Amino acid sequence: MEGSNQIEIPLSKFKLTLLLVGSIAFVAFGAWTMLGVPKGTHPILSNPILQYAMSVLCIVFFGFTSYFYFKKIRDTSPGLVISSEGVFDNSSGVNAGFIPWSDVTDITEFKVFKQKFVCIGVKNPQDYIDRQTSVLKRQAMQLNHTTYGAAISIAANGLECNHERLKSLLKQKHSEFKKKA
Repeated sequence: MEGSNQIEIPLSKFKLTLLLVGSIAFVAFGAWTMLGVPKGTHPILSNPILQYAMSVLCIVFFGFTSYFYFKKIRDTSPGLVISSEGVFDNSSGVNAGFIPWSDVTDITEFKVFKQKFVCIGVKNPQDYIDRQTSVLKRQAMQLNHTTYGAAISIAANGLECNHERLKSLLKQKHSEFKKKA
């Protein structure tokens, strides 16, 4: 994927470490609440079955995120490479890999709570979903596609870049490709 004006955005080991510490804290919180602490008087939140279920979900979800953050911290390759040919996504636990500009239909964004994502619309999203080796990763991409209209979503969370800069770079390179085509 060599090309002129290639931009490499490294993974931010600092941001990833903070995310890992936060995930581990939530796993610990889930384990703590599973032990029955704290006891409350709220009719719904103090329900032991609901409390146990929420604890298990917390441990499982944040356990998975901890695993992916730990793997990303050890990853030495760039988080994102943007070139005149396309984008190579290695930014998260659910990587799209190489996305040629010829496949890209649009670049949009969506927000979940306070987290912003850059969405890359592609001609054949199922191809990118099928690339995923893990069932969980395929389901995550499918959920993104169904919910937000794009299987590929990139957050600047683990990158040495902020959301606005990421979105601007992707839109600029995509626009340059469309002018040449």
